Amino acid sequence: MGGGRTVHLAVSGDIDMDTVDGLAALLREALAGEDVAEVVLDLAGAGFCDATGIRELATAYSRASASGIRLRVTNVRPLVRRSLVITGLYGLLVTGDRG
Repeated sequence: MGGGRTVHLAVSGDIDMDTVDGLAALLREALAGEDVAEVVLDLAGAGFCDATGIRELATAYSRASASGIRLRVTNVRPLVRRSLVITGLYGLLVTGDRG
């Protein structure tokens, strides 16, 4: 990871087809930032994540990995955790989960 900086983002509300574009824009901006080594997405405020949200998290993970940036999520609530586990993203994105 080197000496790059960590960008922290927090989600407030459900991640679904009505809100995913805003999340996608925030993630793109964070991943394009200068000297970014890690992006941490706090999901404590997200009680639900539909397929469009899962797809965006997978896309952001791929984008981050290709750029040498670590993307992880924290404070994952049960319903969102279940979706991440089912899709195989949980092990890729979650470290130190307290949710």
